[in-house]
Amino acid sequence: HLKLSRVGGVSKDTVVFLLLVSNVGLFIVDHIHFQYNGFLFGVLLLSIAALMEDNFLLGGFWFSVLLNLKHIYMYVAPAYFIYLLRSYCFTSRTKACSLKNFSLVRLISLGII
Repeated sequence: HLKLSRVGGVSKDTVVFLLLVSNVGLFIVDHIHFQYNGFLFGVLLLSIAALMEDNFLLGGFWFSVLLNLKHIYMYVAPAYFIYLLRSYCFTSRTKACSLKNFSLVRLISLGII
């Protein structure tokens, strides 16, 4: 077990970062064989981050961009739809959903995205 806090005046975190970024094999496997999955995962995380901040329209926008980039994310679409329907289209935050709390305007605004 080798403990290094600094390597030649450079922090250990910087060395690890540089080794990962300069790894050609990792680049070839991830970005050529798997068709830019790292980039697409970043777009998915942007969408999830927007949803966590209650910015539902931006989250829906990023997810629609993701679906246009790669169709494999259609498997996640039903969960996104249910979450956006429950969290954004129903205006009441109570557990019971009723039609009087449903906002058609919000549903249409999501559909426009």
